[in-house]
Amino acid sequence: MTSKQVSAFVLLLNLVPIFASIIYQPGDVIIGQLLPVNQSGDSKCAKRDLVSVIKVEALVYATNRLTTEGDGLKIGYEVIDTCSDFDVKRWFPGGKNLSRVPIAIITDLTDARQFYSLATERRNGGKNMSLISLKYRPQVWGNAYSMSPEENTPQRAIFGLVQDFNWNILDIVSYNDVSGLENFKELSKDSDVCLLNELSFMNSDFKWVKRGKKNSPVALLFSKGEISAVIDELPSYNLSDWNIILGHEVSIGKRHWETNMAGVVGIRRNYGNLNDFEKYLKTSELLENALMETYCSNMTVEQCASHKDQVISQNIHQGASVIDAVYAVVKSRQTGSKTGLTGIQVTSVTGRVVSFDADDLTRNEIMYDVLNIRDNKFVKVGKIEFAPQMKVTLTDTIAWKNKSPDERCSKDCPPGTWREVWDGARKCCWDCRACVPGTVSSYMNSTRCVKCPIGTKPTLDQSKCQPPYIDYLKWHDPFSLVMIFLLAFTICFLVYAVNIYVKKANTPVFLRSKSASLPLLLSLFVTFVLPILLLMKPTRSACGAYNAMFMFSLGIPLTFLIARSHVVLNYCYGDDGELKRKWFRCSPQTVISFVLIILQLIVVVIVLAVAPAEVLTLASPEPDVEYIECASHSRPAFLPLVFFILALIMAFNILHMSEECSPLNQNEVKFVSFGIYLMYTLIFVYFVAVFGINGKKKIRVLCAMAYLIGVNFFVTVFLPKIYVILFKPEENLPDVSRLLKDENGNQDVSRLSKRECVESPLLGLQSGPYDRTEV
Repeated sequence: MTSKQVSAFVLLLNLVPIFASIIYQPGDVIIGQLLPVNQSGDSKCAKRDLVSVIKVEALVYATNRLTTEGDGLKIGYEVIDTCSDFDVKRWFPGGKNLSRVPIAIITDLTDARQFYSLATERRNGGKNMSLISLKYRPQVWGNAYSMSPEENTPQRAIFGLVQDFNWNILDIVSYNDVSGLENFKELSKDSDVCLLNELSFMNSDFKWVKRGKKNSPVALLFSKGEISAVIDELPSYNLSDWNIILGHEVSIGKRHWETNMAGVVGIRRNYGNLNDFEKYLKTSELLENALMETYCSNMTVEQCASHKDQVISQNIHQGASVIDAVYAVVKSRQTGSKTGLTGIQVTSVTGRVVSFDADDLTRNEIMYDVLNIRDNKFVKVGKIEFAPQMKVTLTDTIAWKNKSPDERCSKDCPPGTWREVWDGARKCCWDCRACVPGTVSSYMNSTRCVKCPIGTKPTLDQSKCQPPYIDYLKWHDPFSLVMIFLLAFTICFLVYAVNIYVKKANTPVFLRSKSASLPLLLSLFVTFVLPILLLMKPTRSACGAYNAMFMFSLGIPLTFLIARSHVVLNYCYGDDGELKRKWFRCSPQTVISFVLIILQLIVVVIVLAVAPAEVLTLASPEPDVEYIECASHSRPAFLPLVFFILALIMAFNILHMSEECSPLNQNEVKFVSFGIYLMYTLIFVYFVAVFGINGKKKIRVLCAMAYLIGVNFFVTVFLPKIYVILFKPEENLPDVSRLLKDENGNQDVSRLSKRECVESPLLGLQSGPYDRTEV
C-alpha cells in the first residue's frame, strides 16, 4: 500500500465505526472477514490482537495480489471486529448499502454459537454466500466450509507415521494433555497398534500403568507444556532410552532446546510458501503500530524489531489459511462454479492446493512435515499428505537416540504356529506356540490351528495339509537291495542243488538219507518267496498272500520232513559189506503229505475269514508321513499260523527223537536235530519282533528270519550231502566197509547184523528186515 493508503488504514483502525467495521476497501466484489481484531480481555476493545492483525494483513495481501493478477476484477474487503457486540445485518437484505454485501465471509469466531448465529442470519436473509471458518466447524446448512481439518488430524498424522514405521506397540507419556491422548486412543482402538504402558504426569502427580511384559523402545509424548522438561524427568523412571514421538504439532517458533533431545520426532503443519507474505508483514505499519501499543512501548528500536521478527516467525502461518480461503473464493468465482466451493481444486499463492471434502466441507488438502531433532533443532526429514489418501514419504533417515527401534512387540508367527496373545496387550503382543500334532496353520499370525481334512496330513513344518507320504520298506532301501541279492544268489544255488540231487539221487549219500528228498528241496523255492512278499508294498492282497505264504513256506517243508520220517530201510549187506537191497518207501507218505497240506489250507482259510488281511496305518515321527504295514505284522492274527507251524515242528521232533545215529547216515540225525533247534529259535525271534519292534526295523527282522528259515532247511538237510558229493566222493561209494571199522581200524560187520527188526511207528508194514536209522 502507499503511504496515504496506510495512513487511511491506520485511521480507520483507530475509529469505532458503525456496525463495528474497522476496515473497508471497496471493489467489484467484497470479501467479508469476522475476527477479534482487538483483544476480548480489554474492556474498551482497544488493545490489538497480534494474531488477528496478521490475519487482517493476510486478507489485504491476498485481495491486492488477486486484483493485480486478475482480469480487471477489483477485489474489495470489509473487516468486522468481533471483540464487542457486532452486527452483520448490512450484509443481508434490508441493509442500507447492498454494494457492500460480500460474496464470501471468512470467520475466526472462537464461540461456535456465534458462527451458527451468523449462518442462521445468512439463511434467513435468503443469501447463500460461502461461510469459511478458519477453525474446525462441522457442516452447517451447506456452503459453510472449514479451512482447518478435524481437531484429531495431528494425531491421525502421527498414527499414519507409526503405521508406516510398521510399529505395533507404543508406550505413552502424557503431560497435562488429555485431549490429544484420548484422540490417539480412539484412533488406535480398532487397529493393530497397541498402547502398551502409560506414564501420566498431571501437575506434580504421576501415574505409571504397565500393561505388558516389556517396554516399547518408542514412546508417544502428549504435552501442552515444555516437552524438554518432561523428557528430563524420564531417567527418574528408568526410561531414558525411549525414542520420543511428539503426539501434538510442533510449535513453529521453537528452534532450540538446552536439554538433549536426541531421538525426538515430531510433525508440523505445512502451510506452503509464505516468503512473499513474510516480506509483506515486515513492512506492515499496522503490525508495527500494534506492537508499539502492546509490547514495544518500553523497548529500544532494535529490541522491538527483533520482537517483531519473532512474532512474524511464530505466527505467520496464521495468515496462510486466510490467503488460501481468499484464493479459493475468487478462483472458484472466476471459473464460474455454481456449487460454491464444493468440488473445486485451486492452487493458492502459497503453493498449496485448496479443496474441500464433499461430505463435511472441511479442507482435505492437508500436509504435515516430519521433523527430527538434530543438534537440538528440528530438521525436516519427510512429509505426510492426506489427499487423495494418507501417504508418508521420508526424504531423509531419522536419527534415533540409539538405533532404529524395532518396536514390534512380537515377531510374526510363521505358518505352523499360532498366536497366544498376552493378557492386557490386546492383539499386539503374543507368544508363538507350535501347533499340536495333527493340526496346521497356513497363514502368518494365525490365531488357531485346525485339523487336516480326512485323507491329508500336516507337512513337517505343519504349515499346510497335503496327501501324506506313504512310507514302508521299499525296494530301494539298502537292506532290501542286500536281501534281493541274497535271495537271487540263494535261489540260483538252490537250482544248482536240484540239479545235483537229480543227477546223484541214486548214490548212497542220498539213498541212506531219510530227510533229504526232492519234494523237500523243491518246497524250499516256496519258502524263499516269503521274504519277497515282505519287501512288497503292503496292500490287502499282498498281506493276504503273506499270511498264506507264511503257512505254506514253513508248513510244506515240515510236511515232507514228517512224511519222510516214515521211510523204512529195507536192505541187507553181505559179508563183504556190499549193499544188497535199495530203499523202500512206504506208500502212506503220500497220504500223510496230502492230509497235512489240506489241513494247512483249511487253517489259512479260517484265519483269513476270521481276521481278513488288512493294512494298518501307523503313526510316524514325521507328521507328514504315514507308515503302513500288514496287520499280521502287529496283531495277534498271526498267532494261529505260528502255533500251527510249532505243532508241525513238535510232531516232527517227536518222530525224530527215536532215530539213531550210525556211521552210514553221515551224521544226518545230528544236523537235522540242530536244524530243529534253530527253527525254534527263529520262530521265537520272529515272535519277539512282531510285538517288540516297530516300523521298518520290524520288517527287516521278519524278512531276515524268513530268509534264515529257508536257509536253515537247506543247510541242515541238504548241504552236508552236497558237500560229500562235491568234496568227499570217497564217502559216496556202495562199499561201506571203511565206515564199519572200529577205533583200532578193524572192520566190524557185526554192527549191521545185530539190528533188530521193528515195526513202523505209524503204520504196520510187511515183514522183512528194515532199519529205522536216519541221517
